[in-house]
Amino acid sequence: MLLNQCELRKIELSDRDTATIFVRNYLRREGAGRDLSVPVSRSAMTDWTRELIQRGLGAIDSLLEQNQLSYQQIALCLPTGGMVNMPAIRDGLNERFGARAPRLSNGDRIISEGAAWIAHDDLHLGLAKPIELLQPDDTYAAVVPIPFILPRENQTVPAAKAIYHCVDPRLGRASFSFARPRRPRPRDACSDRQAYGTLHVEIDETAAPLMERLELNMTIDHNYVAHVDLHSTMRGHRLSAEIFDLEFTLTFPSADDHKGKSAGVDENADMSDDTTDSKALPTHTGGVCLRSNITAERSWQKVPGDLVTQYCPSWFNERAREYSDWQKQEWVYYKDCPYCHRNRYDFRIKGCGDSKCLWKREYPTVSAVGLSRIQP
Repeated sequence: MLLNQCELRKIELSDRDTATIFVRNYLRREGAGRDLSVPVSRSAMTDWTRELIQRGLGAIDSLLEQNQLSYQQIALCLPTGGMVNMPAIRDGLNERFGARAPRLSNGDRIISEGAAWIAHDDLHLGLAKPIELLQPDDTYAAVVPIPFILPRENQTVPAAKAIYHCVDPRLGRASFSFARPRRPRPRDACSDRQAYGTLHVEIDETAAPLMERLELNMTIDHNYVAHVDLHSTMRGHRLSAEIFDLEFTLTFPSADDHKGKSAGVDENADMSDDTTDSKALPTHTGGVCLRSNITAERSWQKVPGDLVTQYCPSWFNERAREYSDWQKQEWVYYKDCPYCHRNRYDFRIKGCGDSKCLWKREYPTVSAVGLSRIQP
């Protein structure tokens, strides 16, 4: 009865300045004082809940800041739940959005009404943004595209099953960098991404580019946790991790629903048995750009320019023109002068006394101090 009275008076204080919590026969005693009667003011309740309200409104501020949006860019703020009728919360929303945060007559019931509609229409939740993988050309490709229907209670569904190849195995590891777009429906594969983290799978460093197969299996459980399993087929290294921060949304019926399968899921993909302990996928921040060395395509155009010539000596033949622009730039960058056998960096730091040095054409103003320390 006391909890019920508190709830009713809290609602009453949304429209009045004072209210009284009253419970008859609250104490087991005779005479006066047996009934509980406590007056409560709106200002007192605001003081008690000020920290909670500030935290809630601060979450709105953080969400807009993370997505680089201003209050003016929001067309509609739809307040839901009975708490939005509290004057302190309404004032905070009005301060941020003005008339774009309307007061709903059914604001205290709108969540339960919406849940009832969802259950009646048998709607599912799906990924709001795809799970993507960084490619060697610094673009992103979807591993789990959208739309993708997420599992229901006690279900685990296969999300991705693919084979990748390492374009540069010299380091002895293949780097899988998972991410999602920061904004819904990015216009291109180079838009800003939010990193989930990077996994490094050990591979055969003596293998040729694009030789060893790297198997990726991903499943998503009913807690909306993506389980990643990576396996190098030659080295035999297996690595497992979990992605927790998936963004999801409500999906609506489409013309393809009669097929009876989840959109974006390979119908031939099998559930894999996870025999290793899963670890949380680490996140990373910083100013250094990680270059991916894995690709789903067996394309020599993705192999680093200074490595491809070791396996295809005539790759940069101008007549064939099979190379990419980035490969050519990288090949030239790491190429040594055929006369003095110095790379660009050594020449810029130390100079060169060889009159035939190719780098003299590009760096003609190297200091004489550097030249004096070099023997031709």
